[in-house]
Amino acid sequence: MQNNENSKGSSITAIVIPIVVALIGGVATILNGYLQKEKGISEGLEIATEEAYVVIQNEENQTIKVSTDELVNKYNDLLKKYNNIIDESSTTIPNNTPVSAEKIYLNDLEYFNYQYLGFPMSYETWDEYTDKDLLGNTYSNALKFSVTGFGEGNYVFLEYFLDSKYSSFEGAISVLQESRASKGKTVFIVYGDDKVIYKTDPFGPETLPTEFNIDVTGVKKLKIELRSQPVHENWKVGIYEPTLS
Repeated sequence: MQNNENSKGSSITAIVIPIVVALIGGVATILNGYLQKEKGISEGLEIATEEAYVVIQNEENQTIKVSTDELVNKYNDLLKKYNNIIDESSTTIPNNTPVSAEKIYLNDLEYFNYQYLGFPMSYETWDEYTDKDLLGNTYSNALKFSVTGFGEGNYVFLEYFLDSKYSSFEGAISVLQESRASKGKTVFIVYGDDKVIYKTDPFGPETLPTEFNIDVTGVKKLKIELRSQPVHENWKVGIYEPTLS
């Protein structure tokens, strides 16, 4: 915590010092510019003060009076700009504390739409103790689907609101071990705001768990869908550790 405070103090100092120097230089520049433009005096100036004027005398003993009201007004304008910069810098200087991106499982979100065509196309509850992927691995978090090849055009899908909060969707997919003897084929499709952003080739028990990592930057609505190819069988498919980050 002390390191963060020191870092913040150093950052503010690094901003303030140049601003103070700029203020002093600004007043001098205004005064010098005024004199050069109005009185034609450029170097060797000595400054003294009277009640309502700044009296400037050069090496040739030429004397000029400049209204202190004008100088005060210029100074106040610069001081106001300085204070505004300090206020802004105090709220924008980072504290060097890393912020971790939110990372959650997809099924930690509540889906807002669940539809299917064909029976028993359905979304089922994953059992982390008994359900296994094609290789026999278990997972604490996964999605499980029942799929059928009876009929044509069968599908099941879930839709989630992401609200553009995530940049990637990753996980792995395969037929479950209990369906390793099936001849069924499944296509996995992912939509971002109703546009296809990922699609697999048809896969079955001969296909090992396939990892995916999909860019979902800016996606507000995510849809995951399984479609079956016609075959007179039912089988199970799992999506393992489906993670949003």
